[in-house]
Amino acid sequence: MPDASPATILLVEDNHGDVMLFREAIEGESTNLVLHTAKSVDEAIALLTGAGNSGIPVLPTIVLLDLHLPGKDGKAFLRYINKHPELMRIPVLVLSSSTRQIDIDECLRLGSRHYRVKPRDWAGYQDLIAYLRQFWSGGVKASPEVVTHGTQAPPISAGG
Repeated sequence: MPDASPATILLVEDNHGDVMLFREAIEGESTNLVLHTAKSVDEAIALLTGAGNSGIPVLPTIVLLDLHLPGKDGKAFLRYINKHPELMRIPVLVLSSSTRQIDIDECLRLGSRHYRVKPRDWAGYQDLIAYLRQFWSGGVKASPEVVTHGTQAPPISAGG
């Protein structure tokens, strides 16, 4: 990841184990990386709007969004940012255990630019970090794409 300016990630994930694995995976990547975490959609929105503890909005370089969260799900988060133009420009990568085409299609329709099946092991987290490195270097396409465990599906349109 480039060292010019800090990259900020907002990881919206309710599973503590997944958060810890992600933290471990990024530890050696960059000292110029800021990670914020939220356990729910409401907590993520509070961070984005400044309604959280600091009162200062967190505007990440990218949001990594779990689809299945307690209370409101990841789709509710996507609907929220679509109603707020200042947040729509933040790329969202959905991370989910779901491989259901209906979930993938709906997330892309709601504005997620990328959909990846959650890593199952350490190698999967390393692949995710490599993908994020490509994202920061401009190597990730702007068109929607779906990646399931290291295999990339052909580019698809947001309409299916």
